[in-house]
Amino acid sequence: MRFRWRHRYFVLLILFAIYLLCYMDRMIMAAAIPFIASEFHLSAMEMGGILSAFFFSYALCQIPAGLLADRFGPRLMTTIGITW
Repeated sequence: MRFRWRHRYFVLLILFAIYLLCYMDRMIMAAAIPFIASEFHLSAMEMGGILSAFFFSYALCQIPAGLLADRFGPRLMTTIGITW
């Protein structure tokens, strides 16, 4: 019985780390855009276009990912997502 609780907390820790990594992935773009803009001499409008494209594609991929998770199961899709 004690092993099951350790296993559950370990899985919870892994899922938390995955969530944190995904959150950081989304937020790092907002922090990096000023440096990207200065490197490539982008205007404010171009920076907005880049951020919009990034977040739109991120949101657009959520729909197929959800459908695939429904079809093949969350365990397999989480494993594939982490590996990818």
